[in-house]
Amino acid sequence: SFFTTEPMEQLADFLIARAPAGLEYVYFVSGGSEAVEAALKLARQYFTETGQPQRRHLIARRQSYHGNTLGALATG
Repeated sequence: SFFTTEPMEQLADFLIARAPAGLEYVYFVSGGSEAVEAALKLARQYFTETGQPQRRHLIARRQSYHGNTLGALATG
């Protein structure tokens, strides 16, 4: 996020303290659609960075709803 507040920082610390080992970051978004979109982008970036750009397919349930952004709509 470009902007932060003290409560947001406290919540991030709270979540990280209770997360499984190895999870050290929190990324806040405004809703589920944006969260799905961010996850799609993160997965694509990961495989591009690790030298596996051919891994570009996603698995989603048929006729499912993942959100109202372009990436999330295309997934369902």
